[in-house]
Amino acid sequence: MPSPDLHPRKYVLEQLGHEAHASRSSWSHDLGDAIVFDAWDDQWERNDRGELVRYPLRTTSSGYSLRDSHEHPRRGHTRWQNHVELVLAGKRHARAILPVAVSPGAHGKKGAKGWRTIVVDGEARADESGEIWLVATGLTHLQVQRGA
Repeated sequence: MPSPDLHPRKYVLEQLGHEAHASRSSWSHDLGDAIVFDAWDDQWERNDRGELVRYPLRTTSSGYSLRDSHEHPRRGHTRWQNHVELVLAGKRHARAILPVAVSPGAHGKKGAKGWRTIVVDGEARADESGEIWLVATGLTHLQVQRGA
């Protein structure tokens, strides 16, 4: 059971207008005008005030690697990389919702306790190494009600 400030992803996505079922292998969601990425709360880079700064969308090493998604296709990973392409092409804007890991460091093995009731708006930007980041530009707090 999620803590009071965490909710199932379904209810957070409903507040954003996503009404289709999101399978467990879906790490990103196309809302037509935006892509919403499930961006682990503990993997965000934060500033010294604890504010969200950026999150990796595409890495050059393991994790969110484009090469890895081609060499070892997995449904959620491939969808994520296709969604990154839509954002980079300017066809969608980027947003993120934040799952909180049951066990940070073991995200894929133990899952999420629930999702925070915030949405991060951002821009996809490349750094000097070629990695793509979702850089936070705004934050919206949601009023999530179960079964809303």
